[in-house]
Amino acid sequence: MGIVYKIDYKIAEEAIKKVAALLEKKAVTKDFRLSFNMSSETFMREDMLPYIFDLLEFYKVDGTNIEIEITESMILKNSKTTIERLEKLKEKNIFISMDDFTAGYSTVGLLATLPVDIVKFDRSLILAMNEDKQKGKVIYKGLVKIMKSLGLKIVAEGIEKEEDLEFLIQNSVEYGQGFLLGKPQRDFLN
Repeated sequence: MGIVYKIDYKIAEEAIKKVAALLEKKAVTKDFRLSFNMSSETFMREDMLPYIFDLLEFYKVDGTNIEIEITESMILKNSKTTIERLEKLKEKNIFISMDDFTAGYSTVGLLATLPVDIVKFDRSLILAMNEDKQKGKVIYKGLVKIMKSLGLKIVAEGIEKEEDLEFLIQNSVEYGQGFLLGKPQRDFLN
């Protein structure tokens, strides 16, 4: 229908407005960061960058308080334009995370040149590890080593078992999400 951008823009505005309110109330520290996803359709719109920058200016929020999550597939669709836009966001100190990493695409070779800060490992990696512990753990450890050597932060998605969490801690994965750590909340920042 071509209107997903309206949803993305509303989510972006609500996130930035929430950050401004939390910072003003001193409910969070100055280094607090809130992330939101953006669809590839919205990311490719000509007005996306000005829209985000205008929101930051209007609500007086620094880019360091925002993280935009993009999918790995977005980079492969139109890599030149995507990278140019990511670099513009980085100029405003906005954090960029690649969501659903390894969910059927392969940008490992591009990681050295991509302006991203965080890589969110898709839950399929943990599922693969649970199906074949030996091979799955070797793959997970190898990917962690690559990301760390590139200076990227890692978020493990899909943590549902205590043994998965223990494995991730043992392998220096500092951030995670999944039902074991907490179920999705309607509005946890009230």
